[in-house]
Amino acid sequence: MIFHSCSDSKSGNLEPGDNSSIRFLRSGTTHDAIVRIALPPDQGRGEDVIDGPNPMQGARVANLTPALADELQMDMMAKGVVVTGVTAGSQAARLGFQRGDIIRTINGETTLSVERLRRSLDENDQWRIAIQRGNRVMQLGVQ
Repeated sequence: MIFHSCSDSKSGNLEPGDNSSIRFLRSGTTHDAIVRIALPPDQGRGEDVIDGPNPMQGARVANLTPALADELQMDMMAKGVVVTGVTAGSQAARLGFQRGDIIRTINGETTLSVERLRRSLDENDQWRIAIQRGNRVMQLGVQ
């Protein structure tokens, strides 16, 4: 399906639950339809506080779902694990982790879930962590 045009009474500012008229091209024929705007399904936050001897000890992390991304005012299509809070005085706080940081990789492995993040932290005693903060990706090395 190729979208040809989109129009609505809100000039492009649509929210979940709104309807919109669209025109699309399918098999060489133009069609019109009304669609209801919806968020992708929530796959579960899996929110947890990281403990143990690792650089993220004291960070509260969650699977970055569209609903959580909306709550944090982030790109709703973003994927990964996001820091939702940091305990004062924890290892994560000392290393500068902040609410909204997205953990992209640990030791080169993509971190798409809290479960995978925990395994990566537990399996190693040295960590190379790629952290996305806004539009920047930072690298952190911890031994």
